[in-house]
Amino acid sequence: MKRTHVLAKTANLLIWLPALVILVLFLVDGLSFNPISTALHWMGRFAAGFFVLSLAVTPLVTLTGVSRLAVLRRPLGLAAFYYAGLHFLIYLGLDLDFNLAMFWRLFTRQPYIWLGAGALLILLVLGLTALKRVMRKMGKRWKVLQRLAYIGIFLVLIHYAMARKGNLFTLQGDITVPLIMLVITLVLLALRLPFIRKGILRLRKVSR
Repeated sequence: MKRTHVLAKTANLLIWLPALVILVLFLVDGLSFNPISTALHWMGRFAAGFFVLSLAVTPLVTLTGVSRLAVLRRPLGLAAFYYAGLHFLIYLGLDLDFNLAMFWRLFTRQPYIWLGAGALLILLVLGLTALKRVMRKMGKRWKVLQRLAYIGIFLVLIHYAMARKGNLFTLQGDITVPLIMLVITLVLLALRLPFIRKGILRLRKVSR
């Protein structure tokens, strides 16, 4: 129990390390000639990365049998929300200077912003329902709600590719990173399929 508690506390601290590095580089003019664009890009990349990592926890527990790793799911999921929120705030506050009229014009004309907004909304819902009190109150409905994460991760990755002037459906443009994340996500989702999960559990029992 103590090891699990320490693991969760450590994860909750380490998730802020990328943001700290970006902040320091921003303050010392170390983020390239366009620091706002670079910070925006990296916050989005970290949000997507943490989202994928949060989906990797359950398959990792299945593969290794180390159940205490499950405590990483919550901090990694919350990290995805935090970084997505920072990504949005940098875009609205630093890039657009809180010009809501301009944001609305861009929102109505740029489909990738719709996708990003949808993903952020899903992460917000998942973040708010990650509170233990809410989980207890929702009961079995909480697990059903968590399936929104599957929709959210695809919205994130399509948004990411489109923001880089790429297209995951036609495999065109600068899509290397989102494409890699998409492949990893599909593998992780496949590992969650009941027949694959049961097969892994059987193999683990045989190998003991």
